[in-house]
Amino acid sequence: DGRLNGDIFLKGSGDPSLTTASLEDLAFRLKSAGLTRVVGRLVLDPSGFDTASYGPGWMWDEGPYAYNAPISALSVNRNTFELGIAAGIRPTERLRVNTRPATGYFMIDNQGTTAFPGVKRSLRIHRSAVGDRELISISGVMPPEDSPQYYVRSVANPVRYCGCLFREALRRQGIVISGRTEIGATPSGLSPLALVRSRSLYSILEDMNKESDNFIAEMLYRTIMAGAGNPSADDPGGPLSPMESMMASLGFGPASYRIVDGSGLSRYNLCSPQQLVEVLLDIYRNQAIGPELLISLPVAGSDGTLSQRMSEDDIRSRVRAKTGTMTGVSCLAGFAWGRREKRYCFAIMFNNYTSRAREIRAIQDTILSRLIEISP
Repeated sequence: DGRLNGDIFLKGSGDPSLTTASLEDLAFRLKSAGLTRVVGRLVLDPSGFDTASYGPGWMWDEGPYAYNAPISALSVNRNTFELGIAAGIRPTERLRVNTRPATGYFMIDNQGTTAFPGVKRSLRIHRSAVGDRELISISGVMPPEDSPQYYVRSVANPVRYCGCLFREALRRQGIVISGRTEIGATPSGLSPLALVRSRSLYSILEDMNKESDNFIAEMLYRTIMAGAGNPSADDPGGPLSPMESMMASLGFGPASYRIVDGSGLSRYNLCSPQQLVEVLLDIYRNQAIGPELLISLPVAGSDGTLSQRMSEDDIRSRVRAKTGTMTGVSCLAGFAWGRREKRYCFAIMFNNYTSRAREIRAIQDTILSRLIEISP
């Protein structure tokens, strides 16, 4: 009769490409399988990763921005949401506020008002966890002639966010859950009623490299390291972690570098330009994955984080490289092609500078331009 007598489990496996649409697909598959009612709880299972939402050494005061969204094995929409804010028609009217996705997970406290024409826009956005939901507070002013403004923010509780969106997707398919939504582990031996697969790994990696996506990088790193921990830190004679094994194969011992996260947001990470070049060359020389690496990297003057850099005719499209940026840190590593198809692998690292980041990037671009110019 379509009734499930017991709990239904939503288990995450660290897919960084899961979206609201993915959850809608999952709900549709359950409906198509004949499910109409769950006489039990919706249990959310993020046990694929540890419980640390942020990496070691991440800045505690960064704020709720997309580039440092929290991490969970059960994540959706890169653990972010979009906020749209528009002025009213007449002064003193409340601002119009919408979220995407539209969900009951968010409570809106809208104290923003429409200002008189000519007044400069000034908006403040704050989000905070309230029980199993989040409160979005908006204050400030916008003039009526102003265009709508859009902001992407991270959520505070990825698991609850995903659970709310999934429960709403089930409701739209006519599937009723009688119990509460809770967090727990999936018992062993259960058969899946339905599943959704991630996008291909290559397409995920391309998004990560082209747009320098911290969330994807951290999710993939956690997936690789899940269950491995860092054995050598507690047991020098024990097995190497996946990252240590890779570095050891290139001739680098654990004392010569430090890798504590996948995104690079942590200031505990340490490596040399030589090590970075050796890693890139190792992948480049591997015929199975080398071409995919090159295609995934931003192209100078064309796309990704290099779309507005090195756009001059003599260097445009002759550099494929990944950027890395934090306050006081600017790095660029990848490949360059000189005259007569001369190929270079490079890594440029600037640390602890006090000038503007664009000035540092200009130096990097000049170095590569000169390298290509003087190549034989």
